[in-house]
Amino acid sequence: MKKIIKNLILLMSISMFQICNSQTSPPDIALPNDENTKLIIEIIKVTQYENYFQNYCLEKINYAATNESWDEIHKEKIKKSINFEYFNDTVFNMFSQYSTKSLKKLIKTYKRDKKSNIRNLIISNQMVNNNLKLYADSIVKGKYVL
Repeated sequence: MKKIIKNLILLMSISMFQICNSQTSPPDIALPNDENTKLIIEIIKVTQYENYFQNYCLEKINYAATNESWDEIHKEKIKKSINFEYFNDTVFNMFSQYSTKSLKKLIKTYKRDKKSNIRNLIISNQMVNNNLKLYADSIVKGKYVL
């Protein structure tokens, strides 16, 4: 009987190891190829997305500073920690599935219409919006202060 129990435990252990070992890690973040990276950088410039990012973070900081009665030194320290480079992978990821042709068409559209506010129109999705909110909340908490 003890031998059967030992064999059963051994068999269950091997089975569990196989199940646990067969799981894989999540895929890497999707990033565009070199040509598309240059186009996405141009889209960021044309749409002034970095300015939008800065303004969004500053609004969050100013709101928190007012509500939590921060002094000017703390407020400035938090403002200085805003860095688009910590966030831009999210934007690159968003555009990573776009074709070169689509990216060029977007750039052309943004550049062509200088009279209206289309240049201020930011293409986004829920992932980017969520990541922007999380990043801004982390900035306010001081997680990026050096």
